[in-house]
Amino acid sequence: MKRIHSKYYKCLILIIAAVLIFVDFNQAFAQNGVVSISSEEGSSPNKDEIEALNEQVKEKQDLVDNLSQQMEIYKQKIVSKQSEISSLQEQMEMVENRIAKAELDIQIVKTELEGINLELSLLEKQIAEKEELISKQKESLTKLIQRINKLDQRTYLEVLLANDSFSEFFDQIKYLEDIQADLQTSVEEIKGLKTDLETKRSLRETKKTQLEASKIQLELNQESLFEEFNLKNILIEDTQSSESMYRELLNNIRQEKQYIDNQVSSLEDTLREKIEAMDKAFSGGADTLLSWPVSPARGITAYFHDPTYPFRYLFEHSGIDLRVYQGTPVAAAAPGYVVWAKQGKMYGNFVMILHANGISTVYGHFSKISVKVDEFVERGDIIGLSGGMPGTPGAGLSTGPHLHFEVRKNGIPTNPLDYLINQ
Repeated sequence: MKRIHSKYYKCLILIIAAVLIFVDFNQAFAQNGVVSISSEEGSSPNKDEIEALNEQVKEKQDLVDNLSQQMEIYKQKIVSKQSEISSLQEQMEMVENRIAKAELDIQIVKTELEGINLELSLLEKQIAEKEELISKQKESLTKLIQRINKLDQRTYLEVLLANDSFSEFFDQIKYLEDIQADLQTSVEEIKGLKTDLETKRSLRETKKTQLEASKIQLELNQESLFEEFNLKNILIEDTQSSESMYRELLNNIRQEKQYIDNQVSSLEDTLREKIEAMDKAFSGGADTLLSWPVSPARGITAYFHDPTYPFRYLFEHSGIDLRVYQGTPVAAAAPGYVVWAKQGKMYGNFVMILHANGISTVYGHFSKISVKVDEFVERGDIIGLSGGMPGTPGAGLSTGPHLHFEVRKNGIPTNPLDYLINQ
């Protein structure tokens, strides 16, 4: 009988100890409880700033959409004007539309840059807010865990002497279940906050990359506007706003284009035997692969038979224009013979190289030519320095620094992109 009483006595001590621990645990939670995520967000001092930034970002996006619609109108006007140019006035109207489009391009990118900067500011505030919430959650959980550890160190005798009642035992069990549920919820909320934080940080890096790309695009668009103004100035200077001088300019350009085409065919016929007599390794297979004469990293400003080419009503654009800085080294696209190194009105200083398999390449607007006629060059040999800056020697008919690059198959211009090695 004494053994039974002893057994119940021990159980009683354990129950009382558990009750007291539950009571103290619940009080600890009430005093040091985990911060509610929703209440923190609702009272966050950054909330109004974040909402304001969100609104500004939306305004910038709407502005970009509006500007893009305006730009499409100018694109249509440019295409329309190109198909009906018959006078200096119509040519100038087309150029004015191109200038307006270039200005809109710049305005769009500037607005996009402002929007990206606003998004970055928004992300920085959201990241700071998430970090603050995580810090508070961790601090609250740390205090609670410390309190639990302290309670764990109390002996059964201390519990018994502190309180001899367990009338609310079952209520305290419910408290314990609630506390455990709250703890689990808080842990899950911290996990969610951390995941969201990493997402925001990743998005921030993406926006930074986008920001740098937009800055580069803005620089290119500003150069395009500069080129459009140059085109207008060229027309004014070369024609002096005279319709008769404009007609004379067009006639000279047409004659030079025809002369160059005729000379290219003649030279190819004369020198083709030289090429055919060369080593088989030089001749290659059925096709000749060409290397890029300059890096295309800064973009192609005019494509083969480009519909936006400003003088398309005179002749199709017979190559591609690669935007490069003035004085950039230009390399031979493949092994071959230099058959032309001269100056003209349209191409300015230009070089022509004859290759195997009926292929020839033409490089226009040099600021300096580094090869001579009948000289053999290897792939990658420097043949000159790029130019094209209006008013500089050898620029020719150019609105800005670039390299004009043509590929001809048996004397007929063809798309260079069909032959250039992919980078």
